Amino acid sequence: MSAREPRPGRRRPGRPRGQDSSVVREAALRAAIELIADHGFAATSMAEVAEAAGISPSGLAHHFRSKNALLAAVLEHRDAMDSAPAAEDVPWAVFDGLVEIARINATRHQLVALYTMMIGEAVPPAHPAHEWMERHYTTTLDLLRGEI
Repeated sequence: MSAREPRPGRRRPGRPRGQDSSVVREAALRAAIELIADHGFAATSMAEVAEAAGISPSGLAHHFRSKNALLAAVLEHRDAMDSAPAAEDVPWAVFDGLVEIARINATRHQLVALYTMMIGEAVPPAHPAHEWMERHYTTTLDLLRGEI
């Protein structure tokens, strides 16, 4: 066997054979959520996310061209999971929706850990999630002000 031939039975990490690209992207997103929730954005590398997702770094880069693009997808996913249900046109409906989110989040520990980690890290204006944090608070305050 020459140095160029792969060893039989061994395959480099990448998209697992037969896996749909969206499944691989979702696995990478879930790995990133877990790692960022546990260690923070600054302490999580793209290589760690790729390894945790079981793909190659280039496979991860295929789905997320940069660490900031990965963070944007993580936060978008978090926001989609944590959005308030549509408020009915009754008094206190928005507040009731926020209470419902809090009730649901009592069972979603990883999502809450991700949120609290990112809010803490995103305070400096240079952080890539700073605008997300400001937008999150502004949207929430505007929603509540509209109901008062």
